[in-house]
Amino acid sequence: MVVRRVFAWVLAAGVAAVVGRAAVVAADGQPAPVAGSTVTFETLPALLKAAGLEPRDGGAPGRLRIDRGGGGGGFYAFLALSPNSQYVWISSPLADLPKERPLPRARLFEMLAANAEDDGVHFALVGDTIHLLRAVDNRGLVPAAFGREVDTFFGVLVKTNRSWNVSRWGGAPVPGAAMGDAPPAGPETPPEATKPPEPAAPAVPAMTEGR
Repeated sequence: MVVRRVFAWVLAAGVAAVVGRAAVVAADGQPAPVAGSTVTFETLPALLKAAGLEPRDGGAPGRLRIDRGGGGGGFYAFLALSPNSQYVWISSPLADLPKERPLPRARLFEMLAANAEDDGVHFALVGDTIHLLRAVDNRGLVPAAFGREVDTFFGVLVKTNRSWNVSRWGGAPVPGAAMGDAPPAGPETPPEATKPPEPAAPAVPAMTEGR
């Protein structure tokens, strides 16, 4: 429980870090805002299409969705404007923290280390769900530059898959594991449990979580 609380507290700071870093970049030598260059939710689809992306309904008011990859092994992200329209938010809800399993410290620290990178992409905990976030300054946006922001975001998402993908915690990598996919379901009763015990066979210690 201590690890979970510390993880939640540190990742909660990730949201502030994303906005803070975007504000610093915007104030550090960037061009002054150009009239009409900020994006509204009505003009956001046109920007995305010009960047070679295919936006679709995000399932909630004021939100769009873009996909990367396919064949059941792809990823997706949501796009929305911040309440003051100063930023375009890119976000992906990655996975829910398991409630009945210990949290592997190594994976948690990997996500915290990723937050220290200089790409402006951060992990954050929203409720019990791990999110990846990026706040893009909504000034002078052009399709090519925004397309690179999206590429960077998905690049971090793929690179850190081992860290946030709970289906890979404590076990071998899951081929084609995609964001939001549930771990492969196994039988409710393992086949071994249905067999009668063999008194002559020594007991085999059970593997512990994370080994």
